[in-house]
This record gives sequence, structure tokens and C-alpha cells, in this order.
Amino acid sequence: MDLKFLKPKKKINFTNKEFVYNPVFHWNIILYTSIILILASLAFGAFLFYKENNAINSLDDQELLSKEAILSKEKIQRTLDVFTVREKKSIDILNSVPVVTDPSL
Repeated sequence: MDLKFLKPKKKINFTNKEFVYNPVFHWNIILYTSIILILASLAFGAFLFYKENNAINSLDDQELLSKEAILSKEKIQRTLDVFTVREKKSIDILNSVPVVTDPSL
């Protein structure tokens, strides 16, 4: 008597025996892509550097005079006054006696 339904089924192997994974190919793609990105970023940085460097060197005298007019003596004096007030406040804080004594001393 031959019982077909009690026999274990034959395992089906779905692996492709002709397929060979080649990691060198993928590493080469990563390597060349990163080299291209690095070179592109260096070229872009050099381009921006030369563009800004030429823009600074090409300022004529009229632009320099207009920028000097922006800085007036009154604005500078007000800024210096703010810093002197800050200095006086910090000196007062350093010279004042604290209300609560430090227990670690």
C-alpha cells in the first residue's frame, strides 16, 4: 500500500545557481560616486571662492566712499556708550557684596 499524502513533500529550492553576487561591483559604484561628489564639491567651492574674491577686488572708489558714509561718528559713539555702560555694570557687580554667603567658602 502506497500512501502519498503521508510522505514528506520534496523541498523546492528557489535559489538561482547561476547567480553570483559580486560585491566588488557595488563597492566600485560607491567609490566612484563618492570621488565624483568630492571633486564636484571642491570645484564648486573654488568657483565660489574666486567669484567672491573677484567681487571684493572689483569694488571701485565710489562704493567704498558710500560704505564709509554708512558708518557715522554718532552711531559709533552710541555703540561705545553701550559698552561703557556694560563695563560699569560689570564692575559694580564684581565689587558688590553678595547677599547670601557661599557655604563652600
